[in-house]
Amino acid sequence: MKKILLMCLFCCLAKLVLAQDVDGPRTLIIKGIAMDSASSRPLAYVTMVLKDAHTGRQEDNSFTRADGSFEMTMLIGKTYRLTFAYDGYKNRTLRINGTINEIDFGNVFMAPSNTPSKQPLAVSAIVTTMADRICYNVAADTKTATFSALDIIARVPLLSVDATNSVKLNGGTNYKLWVDGKLSVKFTKNLSATLKAMPANNLSKIEVITALPSTPDNAGLSGIINIVTK
Repeated sequence: MKKILLMCLFCCLAKLVLAQDVDGPRTLIIKGIAMDSASSRPLAYVTMVLKDAHTGRQEDNSFTRADGSFEMTMLIGKTYRLTFAYDGYKNRTLRINGTINEIDFGNVFMAPSNTPSKQPLAVSAIVTTMADRICYNVAADTKTATFSALDIIARVPLLSVDATNSVKLNGGTNYKLWVDGKLSVKFTKNLSATLKAMPANNLSKIEVITALPSTPDNAGLSGIINIVTK
């Protein structure tokens, strides 16, 4: 009888191991909304950096969406620190040690920083929002070391790259392209190929300017993409 029970137990354990191998590692999805603690308004394009809590090694980074919501996937079985960084705000860090498939943090409040900190922030914001533009700081994004300039474009808020490598702003192609603040006809003629051949470390930042002066030249434009090189 004991032998039969042991055999049954062994079979059950073997099935569990095989099932885990087939399904792959278990993952945890976290989600929530980044909010201003003073006004309770959502914060768009907040930088999120995920690190191993024990080694400090960066595992991933991402950004909140335009409505402040976020979602990130990671492996179960490790302890993480997720730090939120936003220009003009104090860093906010969450400790993650989940054993379930999903954690909803709800509203994640960030406190405005009224005075400049004498100490450097643990995590710097990759995206900065201004009244007329969004600025993506390429040098601050450690995830892009092996990326091309086209790969970077795909990560910038408001920009996207479709299946044919066409660069779009808010889903369209009616924009001007600047390089270092000047209109670039050379880049525009073969934009996708040029960006694909250019290493990301040649870039300093990418600006997406959406508030344009009311001039005849800007009529109908969705914005300007300004690629700033080093």
